[in-house]
Amino acid sequence: MELEIWHSTRYEFSEAVFLEPHVLRFQPRSDGAQLLQEFSLDIDPQPAGMSSGLDSAGNTVTHLWFDGVHRSLTITCRASVETLRENPFDFLPDHCRSRLPVFYAAESDALRPYLHRNPHGLGEPYQIAIFASRIRDAARGELVPLLTSLNNTIFERFERVTRQEPGVWSPERTWREKRGACRDLAALFVDVCRSLGIAARFVSGYEESELYRDGGELHAWAEAYIPGAGWRGYDPSRGLAVAQSHVAVAAAATAAGAAPVVGTYRGSGVTAELETEVRVERRAEVLA
Repeated sequence: MELEIWHSTRYEFSEAVFLEPHVLRFQPRSDGAQLLQEFSLDIDPQPAGMSSGLDSAGNTVTHLWFDGVHRSLTITCRASVETLRENPFDFLPDHCRSRLPVFYAAESDALRPYLHRNPHGLGEPYQIAIFASRIRDAARGELVPLLTSLNNTIFERFERVTRQEPGVWSPERTWREKRGACRDLAALFVDVCRSLGIAARFVSGYEESELYRDGGELHAWAEAYIPGAGWRGYDPSRGLAVAQSHVAVAAAATAAGAAPVVGTYRGSGVTAELETEVRVERRAEVLA
């Protein structure tokens, strides 16, 4: 499937501000599941300088820095991506290492950041642990059935909501409220995986869906590391294993590490307003 992506992010400031250096993650990755064909990034105001590279998680990042003061900042990206994975289960798991507890062997050092859980308080973490153990027992310790069951259970039991405020809820809050945005449900999925010794990470990107016919939004899901398959995506807000309709941009141990824009500004008593617009369309529809 060939997808066209257009994403605009605009910050409006109540007064002119000095823009500190920014880090952007908008360029879709190229791997065994997707091929980046075209990508462009337009910045207004024109930055004094920009440089692209890889961050510590292997994501493509663009660094920007600015001169002068400005009343707005607009970031517009366009991308063409061919998604390649028709079958999300097109792998043969390493059965010797894909039972719980998962034995990651040679990958253990590289996967350590994706096994670490943030410190928790009391209350909900205990309930999350019980939930995780029940999912594990029902899957009889088999990794792939467990991931599928976890994905489906979050989709069926938790309400998906749209939140405009920034940030990701803690897994405890999402568990307590039994609802969350796609990014909150992805963070819960990651936390449950890690509680069971399964390496998992947070992913930001886009989705082509009938739900977005009037406009899309940045999407989020999770990836788990399966011996014999590598990183595989699971979208608990849709109850789907990730395949052709998803385009991954960045993946990291934390949601902050996959954020599309990281930056600050300097100004006294200044307020800022954010507007975003996303369109994801099949190329055939774009050319028709």
